[in-house]
Amino acid sequence: MSFPHRTDVPTEVVIDEYVELAKSFFEGPEPGFVNGALDAVAQDVRR
Repeated sequence: MSFPHRTDVPTEVVIDEYVELAKSFFEGPEPGFVNGALDAVAQDVRR
């Protein structure tokens, strides 16, 4: 799940940035949901 123009950034780093962004908006379990959802999408894209 990397962007074609930023192949130097690992998928895990991209996901972590989105999780940190979610943490700035939510205090509950939502960041964990974001992590799980993006990880599932990344796994599908890798196949």
